[in-house]
Amino acid sequence: MSQNSVNIEEANICKCGDYCLLKTSRTLLNPSRQFFGCKASKENGACGYFRWIDSSLENADE
Repeated sequence: MSQNSVNIEEANICKCGDYCLLKTSRTLLNPSRQFFGCKASKENGACGYFRWIDSSLENADE
């Protein structure tokens, strides 16, 4: 496994204490990019946690 990949088999738990869902971005900046995200939205009082599956853009300067 490369340094820029994330193990999606590993449980991802948000700050709310729940398992995160595997979601797909639908934005223009990150089309079809997958991420783990909190089940509920920040607007509904949740933590708003998210983490990209492909962290290559986050680590581009390393």
